[in-house]
Amino acid sequence: LRPGRPLPRDCAALVDANPRTPHLPAEAGLLRSYLAGGGSYMVLVEPDFAVEARPAAVIAEAGARIGDGVIVDPAEHYFTDEQMVAVTQYARHPAVGGLALSFLPGARPLEAVPAPSVITIPLFSSSKDSYTLAPGPRATRAPAGMPAAHPLALAAEGRWSEGKRFRLIVVGD
Repeated sequence: LRPGRPLPRDCAALVDANPRTPHLPAEAGLLRSYLAGGGSYMVLVEPDFAVEARPAAVIAEAGARIGDGVIVDPAEHYFTDEQMVAVTQYARHPAVGGLALSFLPGARPLEAVPAPSVITIPLFSSSKDSYTLAPGPRATRAPAGMPAAHPLALAAEGRWSEGKRFRLIVVGD
C-alpha cells in the first residue's frame, strides 16, 4: 500500500503477512477502497504486532476483529508448548481445503463481527479448553476469560453498499 496511489486494477489479492511496521493512516483508506472495489485481502498478524485503529476499523467493517493477547491451548498443542496451537479440524472452505494439520506458534485471538451484507465464518479454531493470555511481559500475564474455542482464522465475504463483492481472510498468527 502506498498513500496517494491506488492499488493496481489487476491486483488479484493483497497479502499482508506478518506486518512489522505500523500502517500509515492513509493506508486504511486505500484498503477500504480496494475491498469496496471487489478486492481480496489476506492478513496474518502475530500477537506482538499492534494493529492501528484505522486499519482495524476497516477489517471490523469487513467482518473480523483482531484481538490482543496469545492463545494457550492445554489440549491441542505441539509437544509441551501450549502456546503452539495444533489445528486438526477445518471449515469446509476453499482456503483451507486439503489441510490436515497446522501448528500456530503464538496464535492471536480473533472474533467475527456482525456487519451488514457480510458473512464471516471461522476457518479453524483452538480447542474448547483454550484461553487467552493478556498481552504484556510473560511473567506478569494472567489468563483473560474462561476456557473456550477461539477462532484463529476467519473468512469474510460481502459487499458494502457502494461496492462490489470483497473477500477477506484474517489469521491470528
